[in-house]
Amino acid sequence: MVSAPIVVADDDAVGRELVSRVLEKAGHPTVTAPDGERAWELIQQVKPPLAVLDWDMPHLTGLDVLRRVKLTVERTPPYVLLLTSRTEVRDRVRGLSVGADDYLTKPFEPAELVARVEVGLRVVQLQRSLSARVTELEDALAHVNRLERLLPICGRCKKIQSGEGWHDLENFLASSAGVRFSHGACPVCAEQWLAEDGYKP
Repeated sequence: MVSAPIVVADDDAVGRELVSRVLEKAGHPTVTAPDGERAWELIQQVKPPLAVLDWDMPHLTGLDVLRRVKLTVERTPPYVLLLTSRTEVRDRVRGLSVGADDYLTKPFEPAELVARVEVGLRVVQLQRSLSARVTELEDALAHVNRLERLLPICGRCKKIQSGEGWHDLENFLASSAGVRFSHGACPVCAEQWLAEDGYKP
């Protein structure tokens, strides 16, 4: 699982400590922020997998922080859970529309908070796995594109010039493109080998 701490931001010290303790007890390390500005600083520094943000905070509100998070160019931004005393449906809709991944109202049940956080961490883990796979595929494609350039090849022995030396075709493709070979014989060569061995159909 992801190892960076969860950012918990709330201008209410008691509420902030309660959320932090609940998550720490469930095995999830946290760092805390007393306002939105500090939360944003921590998100940039710590690069947490998940942030629990209060809505109404000084300097920057939870929505302000959320907007900044969603504008980052990172492939896998943190999962953001808004934890707020705003219970109106219109507020829930607004928070989710701005980009919150989840929304939980105060007072909250500790078990529900932990469950929602763990769902978020699983989502982040999946996103990061997919992102890593996309990076691998992009690297492979770039490798293939490099192989598409014009390569000097000996017309007699079929060795390929790469860098400062000449390389066997098999070794070159194996090292450059990760190609593995399974040797056999085409029908023409197979027939020729059989003829050389004295076999007559």
